Amino acid sequence: MPRDLFVAYISEQIGFKSGLALSLDELISHTDIKSNLRTQLSSAEATHVSIHHDELLESFQKILHRLGVLPHPVAYHAPTFFRFSSKNDAIRQPVIDGIFDLLAGESDWLLPKPGLELSQFLRNTEERWGHLGQKLAREIIDMMYLYRIGALCEFDRFRRIDWTNTIELKELFSSESLDASDGRFIDQRLLDYLGANFSAIDAMNWRKFEGLVGEFFSRAGYDVEMGPGRGDGGVDIRAWKPEIDRNSDPPTILIQCKRQKSSIEQLIVKALWADVVHEGAESGLIVTSSRIAPGSQRVCSARSYPVRFEERASLARWLKALRTPGSGILTRI
Repeated sequence: MPRDLFVAYISEQIGFKSGLALSLDELISHTDIKSNLRTQLSSAEATHVSIHHDELLESFQKILHRLGVLPHPVAYHAPTFFRFSSKNDAIRQPVIDGIFDLLAGESDWLLPKPGLELSQFLRNTEERWGHLGQKLAREIIDMMYLYRIGALCEFDRFRRIDWTNTIELKELFSSESLDASDGRFIDQRLLDYLGANFSAIDAMNWRKFEGLVGEFFSRAGYDVEMGPGRGDGGVDIRAWKPEIDRNSDPPTILIQCKRQKSSIEQLIVKALWADVVHEGAESGLIVTSSRIAPGSQRVCSARSYPVRFEERASLARWLKALRTPGSGILTRI
């Protein structure tokens, strides 16, 4: 295929499945360094791309994994996987065969739709084969669902979420906007990407970093007010517990966000403590992509400052919690 036409084709497929628009450089950076696909896409002299379908599918699924769409770099064909893995298991094999018989359509495997249809299917498998039947049915359906997400086929336009638009991946690193079409302060697709590429947090835009923190507290049930971003006086986010009226009561937490490589020094801690006292908030919180200097922790302890810290490891846990729930169709019931 002509190289330009191939790039347009594969970019469209990735955009459809992930909701993210990748530049050519971003596309290349998410392929394996030693892959045939990367070699051909990176070559300035190449006018065409020549690649076997199986190799292209493997690269396509790895890209989706690196974008946070697939939980694993390979989406397995469920009938082949389960029947091969259970061929010598006298207990599991008949149950697996029976489940696939229930899913068999005229020309394809029929996935139950999320909701009532899926719940009824799982009840049927439990009634026929007990707990083992329902457990295997869940595993089979999830694998079939992921296989269809990872399919590179014009006749199987199946994806996890029907995005209303496609956003550029570079927005994570260049844009200060907190407008999100799927999320309150930062788009879910960017959260999924960060969950799969945690080191990218060091390069993300500082305002998007604030949006990440605001999104976490908003989903945790807090009433969140984002600061203006610039000229905020040192307070990036104000958060109120659900039972507190933000119009009449001081914030529960004042949050300072620091996406930086250096450690958090005492001056930042003292400034936030002064803001907590001034606004009558319950506490202050410093969220950083780096770490807290030992002296900063000591001064909080020695002076009983109501300021706590969330460091890099906390952000990794937050992103795990913020990623699209689970990886399979069962989580959408």
